[in-house]
Amino acid sequence: MLHTTVPDFGSSAPPTCTCRAPVSKADLVSLESDETLLSTYMNQLSLQFPFVIIPPGTTPKQLQATRPFLMKVIRMVASVRHLRSMWGQSRAVMKHICDVMLVGSERSLDLLQGILVFSGFYHYFCMSHAHFNNLVHLAVSLVGDMDLSTCPNLKSREAHHRLVLVRTEETRPRTNEERRAFLGVWYMSSK
Repeated sequence: MLHTTVPDFGSSAPPTCTCRAPVSKADLVSLESDETLLSTYMNQLSLQFPFVIIPPGTTPKQLQATRPFLMKVIRMVASVRHLRSMWGQSRAVMKHICDVMLVGSERSLDLLQGILVFSGFYHYFCMSHAHFNNLVHLAVSLVGDMDLSTCPNLKSREAHHRLVLVRTEETRPRTNEERRAFLGVWYMSSK
């Protein structure tokens, strides 16, 4: 007779995946300083995923003021030495994405870059669920909504042929941040 034991999935059993691991309120905050986490991202992690580059000399306070969601995601992915904290923070990031993008209809480069960084380091998180695909499709949607997939020069030629009274805004060239974000989304969606 074959004897098998049925695992007890009580509170002492290991979680079946990281997104279901129990977290406390203490796990929702990073355990290292923002300076350390930003330095870890800039000097180690961004070398592996060069689609969201933070300019040298940028302080955490500056990044928090200009790209608050990106800073939140950088805190999370740079917490690689504290996986429990990273997992707790990832839940807060996913909730934020749901709240601002799906409920609040926010569209911004800050949101796009944050989603890119999150999905770029997704291998540290839950691989059992479709969050990765959802994140990539949300990023593709943001690229379309923000009109990053069209060439600004083509738009200006089309606008030139319209009546002067109908033109609503002048086109501007893409920034390097926008170009990198577009390439990052293309890279992530082509995997």
